[in-house]
Amino acid sequence: MESQYARELDFVVELIRESGKLASRLFHSDKLEVSIKGDGSKVTNIDLVVSDYVVKTAQRKGIRVRSEEVGSTASYGENGVLDLDSIDSTGDLVEGHQRRPRRSNAAPSLGFWDEEPVAGAVVFPLLGVPSITYLASKGGGAYREQNGRKVRLVIDTAPTRGVVFVSSKTNMPAAQAISRQLSEMGYTPVPEHGAVFKACSTIDRELLKQYPYNKVHSLGIPVVGFLSRRVYLHDVGATTCIVREAGGVATTPRNQEGKQPWVAANNQAVYDDLMELATTV
Repeated sequence: MESQYARELDFVVELIRESGKLASRLFHSDKLEVSIKGDGSKVTNIDLVVSDYVVKTAQRKGIRVRSEEVGSTASYGENGVLDLDSIDSTGDLVEGHQRRPRRSNAAPSLGFWDEEPVAGAVVFPLLGVPSITYLASKGGGAYREQNGRKVRLVIDTAPTRGVVFVSSKTNMPAAQAISRQLSEMGYTPVPEHGAVFKACSTIDRELLKQYPYNKVHSLGIPVVGFLSRRVYLHDVGATTCIVREAGGVATTPRNQEGKQPWVAANNQAVYDDLMELATTV
């Protein structure tokens, strides 16, 4: 049965694929420009170019965009709009530009909001392998595409313990407390860059095999979740739909400005454990 949001998904995928090409072209040049925004976070010329492309292309179709960067055409609280993170994992993008060969888990992410995240796509164009795209729409299933091959994703809901991705900022007291409590509960906390990378790795272990810098593949245990105390709507607008359509459980982000807790998990029991930590620690 085709999803009622198939048309929106087709448009989102079209935009995200082109965004991946733009990001890759700039990443592999010697012109990475990094500056600091007012909130202290990093932004690069790649973020700005991708955001400008998505906002202007969507505008020609009469679709508004909430973008992390300047140029947004929609506000929080509005419905029927796109949520864009032009480059998720900017920190790893900057680090990856210095690696030889250049590799990063950074990913453009784009979701469609209709009272909730109902369609989304992300692309990983900088892993050093052919680009990987994850896509989903409500009622239509979740898929991985690479080299023209499309595979439906179905999460393994059985494991009740395993790896839980946490913030890469391990020097922060809250992050340390969460990791400590996860360990006491029998989970294996692993710090990693990138909300999109962590969410997609929760539903698809194949992604971890494609990125040699990840800290999980050698452990030989399943990934069962991703916990964050502080994400923006644009960070998880796409992956909320992707995780759910793969059979996992994900928090419905609030359609409002500011950071909020968010959890992705392989089953409800793990989700409940992680959400309690995300909202109490």
